[in-house]
Amino acid sequence: MKILDDFRFPFLNRFLPFLFVFMIPVIVYLPCLKFGLVDFDDDQLILKNMNFLGNPHNIFRAFFTNAFIEAPSSFYRPIQTLSYMFDIFLTGGKTIWIYHFSNVLYIGAIAVLLYASLIQFRIPRLLAFWGATLYCIHPLFVSSVAWIPARGDLQFTFFTLLSFLMLTYFKATEKIKYFVFHCISFLLALFCKETAAVLPFLYLAYYLSFGSSTDIAKTVRNGCIIYLPTWVFWFWMRYIAIGAISRSTETLSLQSTLTSLRILPESLSKFFLPFNNAPIPGFSAFKTITGIIVICILILLMRYTKERPWKEKLFCINWFLLLMAPALVYKSQLFDYLDHRFLSPMIGVLLLILFFISGKWIKHFQRPLPILAFSSISIVFTCLTYNKAQVYSDPYTFYNSAVSQNPNSAIASNNRGQLLLSQGKLKEATKDFSCALLIKNDYEDALVNRGVAYNRLGMVNQAIADLREAIRLSPGYAEAYNNLGASYYSLGVFEMAIKYFTAAIKIRPDYVDAIYNRALSYDSMGLFDKEISDGTKLIELRPAYAEAYITRGIGYLRIEANNKACLDFSKAANLGNASAKQLLFKYCGTGASVLP
Repeated sequence: MKILDDFRFPFLNRFLPFLFVFMIPVIVYLPCLKFGLVDFDDDQLILKNMNFLGNPHNIFRAFFTNAFIEAPSSFYRPIQTLSYMFDIFLTGGKTIWIYHFSNVLYIGAIAVLLYASLIQFRIPRLLAFWGATLYCIHPLFVSSVAWIPARGDLQFTFFTLLSFLMLTYFKATEKIKYFVFHCISFLLALFCKETAAVLPFLYLAYYLSFGSSTDIAKTVRNGCIIYLPTWVFWFWMRYIAIGAISRSTETLSLQSTLTSLRILPESLSKFFLPFNNAPIPGFSAFKTITGIIVICILILLMRYTKERPWKEKLFCINWFLLLMAPALVYKSQLFDYLDHRFLSPMIGVLLLILFFISGKWIKHFQRPLPILAFSSISIVFTCLTYNKAQVYSDPYTFYNSAVSQNPNSAIASNNRGQLLLSQGKLKEATKDFSCALLIKNDYEDALVNRGVAYNRLGMVNQAIADLREAIRLSPGYAEAYNNLGASYYSLGVFEMAIKYFTAAIKIRPDYVDAIYNRALSYDSMGLFDKEISDGTKLIELRPAYAEAYITRGIGYLRIEANNKACLDFSKAANLGNASAKQLLFKYCGTGASVLP
């Protein structure tokens, strides 16, 4: 096939376009390397799982755990987890820039694959170059690169493009090696993101649009032989890793799907009018209306442009709709949608736009005016992308921007409140939590967080009221029980504290904070054997947890088992705990006495 012959490795005199299409988005996003985390899932994914991610022995375990590893989640992203592990392997996990650098390299690689794929779809090379370049520096996709947790979407887009590139090679040459690479890419895409489950339908749409009846029959046969077993294997692995999730922020219902349909026009509006996009967006009447107008214009262009047959244009629509489908089916309770999920579906829109361009336009494409126009768009996109990326530099910048650009975002107010809470700014934090609850009055996280803030402010009764309401709304919310127990502990009502700490532990048997708090409550009630038991359980769960040894050591002191107590204090001291060193000095020297 001619298209394949024009695209041979190592590109020879065609190498430079691939180098440029890689380098342009990389250069645009290089400033992200100085950014930190924004505490919007990235702290949960990386910082709280550093022990797991930093252990090379957990490589295979990555396929048997969810994306958040220790916290419950319905997301299955083993390739993403492995990539974080590789980042930590390279730098020891002490720097944040490596995570951003990996994302930047991914967008460069996606640009290369997109350019190659556009050529395979018979897009002229110069037009394909500009299309791939502008797409990968488009302001709509800033969150896909600047936000570290979007790694899964970058990887999914990469392997989706790779699978299609291999499929086009296989269709052109019928060489089995390309089909093998295609199947491997499909499997890897599945392990990147659940959206890949719809790819076999897109492969079928490709053959329906670009192939013959023989190709379609072959695709159906290959689907039964290859795609279906691959999908079943992935689904089985995901089921083992995810299991039953007690709390989920996503709903599956007809009502949620109907509500989510607004994502389609809004995504198109933001693609063609990439201005004032909030980091945590919400539905907008303006974007919905302008998006509907864009849809009408695209339908008219499909009707009146003759460059490509209808079935090829319909393939572009299938690409967009199929890859958008998961975002339409599952509606988050905390936000309307997130922009990073548009990275792969919008490739269908890009392809459709390029299909509209007539041969007459292409003849004039190398003249100064078109080149000047595309260069101007590139400069505008670069400036917009650079400015929007600055939002992801640190948590306060991120959440201040999220709240100011979308005041109706409950999660933005709640998460900013958490930042303020961690800084000890209790009144400001309480104000943000209250704002989140005004937006969403059944927001359990905001109730728990405000309960914690109230407790620290000494407003214990208000804290108890919030935490009880959170439990009523979500009976399986372990953190609510733990914090309610902490409120009763601060009042000195230790029996009630133990009751709620125990309830939290029943929900999460490995809940270290609740076990530790219950051990303290047992000490206050004089139940030293139970305190020692909880201390032992803590040590089993987290051998490097110094406070666990101190807790058990104090329990041993209470029952006058000084030798065991001193041994625990010594272990805690070796872990670097200053309090343990004081306890050793006070109770484990000559003439040491037990605690009063």
